[in-house]
Amino acid sequence: MSNHMSSGPGFGTLLRQWRTRERLSQRALASRVECSTRHLNFIENGRANPSRELVLRMSDALGMKPLDTNRLLALAGYAEAFPNPEPTRDASDLFIRWANQVLAGSMPAPAAILDTRSRVVRMNRAAAEIFAVAADIDEIWDDGLFSFILGSLHPNGTRSIARDWEPYAEALIQAMVRDRLREPATFDALLRKVRTYKGIRSEWAQPSSLAAAPQVIPLHIKVGGERISLRIPTLELRVAASYAEPLYPGYRLSVALPDDEDSRQAMRRLAARVEGTQPHPRFKPFVVEAPDL
Repeated sequence: MSNHMSSGPGFGTLLRQWRTRERLSQRALASRVECSTRHLNFIENGRANPSRELVLRMSDALGMKPLDTNRLLALAGYAEAFPNPEPTRDASDLFIRWANQVLAGSMPAPAAILDTRSRVVRMNRAAAEIFAVAADIDEIWDDGLFSFILGSLHPNGTRSIARDWEPYAEALIQAMVRDRLREPATFDALLRKVRTYKGIRSEWAQPSSLAAAPQVIPLHIKVGGERISLRIPTLELRVAASYAEPLYPGYRLSVALPDDEDSRQAMRRLAARVEGTQPHPRFKPFVVEAPDL
């Protein structure tokens, strides 16, 4: 064992959650990182200290991104392995153009760019139409940005126009529990807030739900007189490749796809009706109307 400072329960808990997420037993992970199951068990329970090399092998075995690896190293008391450069002006401008192009090109499918706190930083007109039901709820706004999580789960938010909203809420909360591995402070606060909403069940937010967390979130809504069934992939579509991820650590793309042909046609009719109209005034600064080439 290393004589380095104790990794503490924070490291062990995070490691165990990542292992659960990847559906690995202690024996399987220990085999991959070439350590004994007993030693891994001691590490997860805060009774042993991992070496820096072992932390890096664990990170690789769990498929962690550079920022996640840095966090795991920090919890173990080691220096970061990957730099965190600031994006240049050219890179930032390119990202904005990319976001505008992707969002506008996704029409009539609802699409949005979210930050690390799951706040909407940009969206297309279809997404704005769906979120409009929650636009005037002040508590959903976080430092001037619309919270996708709170806007979806507030009793008067998106769930109010959803048919059979519980599967949607459960799947979204399970995705939040998974995201908590990367942003514990942010998602702890969101989970506390969401638990105060009527109808939200505490068991949906249990860490044990990590292994069963869905890869697709279903959403069946009625908006603009149209009944639409959507599927939202929870797979993270990162802006940059893994080696460049620190440049844009928080932005990710969320696109809701039609579940059937009827929904696809309904989305096209809805898009045709809102074409040329203005989104909710609070959303206007965030809505991309046309590709910005």
